[in-house]
Amino acid sequence: MNQAIVYWSSTGNTESIANKIQKDLDHSLMNLSKASNKNIALLCSFGWGDGEWMRNWKEEVRNSNCNLLTDGLIVNGDSSQLGDQEYESFIKNLK
Repeated sequence: MNQAIVYWSSTGNTESIANKIQKDLDHSLMNLSKASNKNIALLCSFGWGDGEWMRNWKEEVRNSNCNLLTDGLIVNGDSSQLGDQEYESFIKNLK
């Protein structure tokens, strides 16, 4: 299986985080609908709520033909809100 970072972004915040990760790793970025038979690490950012959207997305991946590598990376805001320790832990799980 290949590894992929799967994200969706309506405002660009999550996309900015995905681009940061892609610079540090040689993983593809893709939509979940194209991610069959992949090892997947999910990331999302949000500006409201408590991250329920990510929990639902993880369940969708578990029900698909994919392997979820981590619990995912959830950030409230854009990549400037991403803590170094949280980021390094996420990246470590992808190597």
